[in-house]
Amino acid sequence: MTMPDERSRSLVWAGGFLIELARDERLPMDIRKQAVVIARHFPTVEQVGHLASTVESSTSPFGLGLAHPKDHPEWAAECKHGPLTSHTNLAWPSSAEDGRRLMPSTERFQPSLEELSAARRLQLAAEWPTADEAGLAMGLDLSEASRVVKQHRCEGRLLGAYMVEPEHHWRYPIWQFDHRHQPIARLADILALLRQHGNYLDRQGGSSGWREVEWFHSPHALLDGRRPCEVLREDPNAVFEAARVEYIEECSDGGF
Repeated sequence: MTMPDERSRSLVWAGGFLIELARDERLPMDIRKQAVVIARHFPTVEQVGHLASTVESSTSPFGLGLAHPKDHPEWAAECKHGPLTSHTNLAWPSSAEDGRRLMPSTERFQPSLEELSAARRLQLAAEWPTADEAGLAMGLDLSEASRVVKQHRCEGRLLGAYMVEPEHHWRYPIWQFDHRHQPIARLADILALLRQHGNYLDRQGGSSGWREVEWFHSPHALLDGRRPCEVLREDPNAVFEAARVEYIEECSDGGF
């Protein structure tokens, strides 16, 4: 039977091991890049501590207890490059032979945001506005803000991420708005391309938005290792082109 301290130690060690993989220049580039992508969504020491406190006060019958890392400083000391923390900044691996090679497709081995914990999604969406907040920032009246934003989302002009806590609602990533708080140019084209040519819709043709969020938050080789969400505001055409090459050109040429 796995004990709480063993479970937490494994998480801390795994985070440190991802850093080690990402920085080991002897490893194949694909492995190093995979480690960086996973590390971006892997629980940090701070999150393990938060979960330990949350689980401790929970009445969950599953017995998935966790020990707090602060009570075991030796775990971090045993990580070659230190543990994975909220301040860890892993550089995107690159090499001269990389050329125009793309990131592997999201369904290959990037962890889906939908598969991550509810706590992780809450943390990610905490700074994103609700429909009312997004509409007000766009200059709409409160009486119509939510309705107009919902219409934009349903028509594919805005990306919403579906949340179930603390109640069912949608959040709207801030990086899809320009400096005037309007939807960024070409966002609708990018979303349409992803959904038409990628695996982003469910069987009913709907989307919770999290798979699209994952793509925007994952480093892309055609953007020099930057994440599309970081480039979207300054160069939406470059983001569209990266998506087009990944899902249309590379696929037609026998790529991923």
